[in-house]
Amino acid sequence: LVLYLRRFRKRVSVESKEALLILDREFKILNKTLEEQKLILTNAHRTKKLSSFEEEMFSSLSISLKNAQTRVQKEVVDVEKLVQKGEKKQSNFN
Repeated sequence: LVLYLRRFRKRVSVESKEALLILDREFKILNKTLEEQKLILTNAHRTKKLSSFEEEMFSSLSISLKNAQTRVQKEVVDVEKLVQKGEKKQSNFN
């Protein structure tokens, strides 16, 4: 049972690190896509400017993406901390 728990913790730790890397990469792609769409829309206008509504929409989407990334990162880091905390407790019993 102890060996199983150690392997499980190690696997969770590895997976959480991978999750953070993927999370960062995917949110960068989302932010890049948002900027590209903003540029496309800007270039589609004769004045090459976005309306105040469009600016607000892109700003709101950008803020929402940042907030979502922060919340998900926090949860992954919390899982990592729990695994590390569990490993420390387990080593105290040995």
